[in-house]
Amino acid sequence: MKYDWIAGTGGIGKGEIFRLVGNKTLEREESRSAVLTPYRDYCKLHIILSYAARLLGTEIPVFALGRVGADERGKQLLHQMRRQGFRTEFVKETDAPTKYSVCFLYENGEGGNITSCNDACSLVTETELVNALNSIIREYGRNGIILGAPEVPLNARLALLRAAKREKIYTVCSVLADEAEKFLAEQGAAVCDLIAVNAAEAAALSVGAPASDVLRAQNKEIRVIITKGRDGCDLFFDNTSVHFDALPIQPVSTAGAGDALLGGVLIGLAEGSPLYSDHSESALELGILLASYAVASQDTIPEALNKRIIQKWRKNFVDNSEDIVSSREKFAGK
Repeated sequence: MKYDWIAGTGGIGKGEIFRLVGNKTLEREESRSAVLTPYRDYCKLHIILSYAARLLGTEIPVFALGRVGADERGKQLLHQMRRQGFRTEFVKETDAPTKYSVCFLYENGEGGNITSCNDACSLVTETELVNALNSIIREYGRNGIILGAPEVPLNARLALLRAAKREKIYTVCSVLADEAEKFLAEQGAAVCDLIAVNAAEAAALSVGAPASDVLRAQNKEIRVIITKGRDGCDLFFDNTSVHFDALPIQPVSTAGAGDALLGGVLIGLAEGSPLYSDHSESALELGILLASYAVASQDTIPEALNKRIIQKWRKNFVDNSEDIVSSREKFAGK
């Protein structure tokens, strides 16, 4: 393993998934019938790090930093996270309710979600996150990866990333579109080694804009992954970009696919794979593989996941006599 631990903050919560009747985009004042499904929706941090916790949890510790409510939903989530391999000693219980979300899916598998903002996650503070980081450093050293994911206040996430950057810890973050202006004003890119966003979020951050690359102005070494659903993803680095096709699979649900991709990237980086390479298996390729696995599940966290299952899933796309490295052209969309 290249890194000794992974830790992150972000949304910890769960909710419902509705399947809308029809593919027409929901209008502002429209009421639409929808089927309430039995499937499970989870929040940002839990989705992203669940992949690392389940695939790496026996090799390096994977820490969740944040808050849940002292309610039944919060207790269920903590139990589930521990069972998946998370370390949860830095997840506090509070009187505010556990974060709740409603995910809506169109008939073609695309969709979005509405997530509460007056919940336990909204109360996470800069001090508690930095104190948690210092505790991890004291026990495991500075050779780790820190993730700052949405659904926790941006100020608190930036404080965690700044503290980690001072210790030369590898820093990763995601930023919502409505947080972009503040993130840039606070020089957020200066404390991030890697940013992972979707196309709308990338546009808000002006990624790839020909006139002004704001992120590179703050950090010339920054890497940016832009997920584009069925159109794959782009990687921006060193004034250039590389496109990767999505793997050919009919999605059951695209909810959580971008988070799965980032989870796979974190696993690959922790194992020592380069983010991107022309010559060896990369962390981004593993992320694409896990994203394809995620969209085949109705739940935003697939229930069954281990190394054996992922190896078998990989063989769905690569001939038994090959490995993923020799199929790079498929991934790169060449």
